[in-house]
Amino acid sequence: MQLNTKLRTLRKAMNMTLAQVSNQTGLSVSFISDIERGRTNASLETLHKLAACYNIPTSELLQDTGLDTGTAHRRLPKGLDEFIEQNPEIDEGIKELLISAESRALARYQSIEDWRELYYALKRIYNKR
Repeated sequence: MQLNTKLRTLRKAMNMTLAQVSNQTGLSVSFISDIERGRTNASLETLHKLAACYNIPTSELLQDTGLDTGTAHRRLPKGLDEFIEQNPEIDEGIKELLISAESRALARYQSIEDWRELYYALKRIYNKR
């Protein structure tokens, strides 16, 4: 199932309107509608908001869409694989954030120490939600 179809199906299954989802997520009605119609793509941050609105993990939202963010199925950036191997207790949401943050960073994280520093910064932010 495509992500846009899955999002619309979830919203309708919960008997929610676009306006209700907008109120809960802070996203505009037109933006949510464009995502559901496949006119635009959602960022990972947007997907986190939508998943929280529908009370499901982001990984479940992406499951079976061809966009599964499970770290086991892709090559991880340099140093991150070793960092995760040394820290198996890391939450999947934090792993997703680490990868997302690295892909948008001006400088690439290379060492385990770089990843550890980013991990603790993101964990502080993530746990405040």
